[in-house]
Amino acid sequence: MIRGIDFVTIEIYGLMQSYNATIEECQILVDNIQSLKHYEVKVLNHQQDTGYIDVALYPKDNNKRKFIKDLKDDGYID
Repeated sequence: MIRGIDFVTIEIYGLMQSYNATIEECQILVDNIQSLKHYEVKVLNHQQDTGYIDVALYPKDNNKRKFIKDLKDDGYID
């Protein structure tokens, strides 16, 4: 049984403004995504001219069990 997860990495695609953006600009874009509001989100990498952004999702309230539930509810894990 999984008791807690510290973080999850995901890849985001489709933010057109991210194509030529810096990591800092990508962080601002990702911070404005409504579906990620209940996570702490940190941009890890940005592949310029591709639109792909690698991000880490952390539990916002440090509740790792709620984090697992949120990830399941949002479809990131089964």
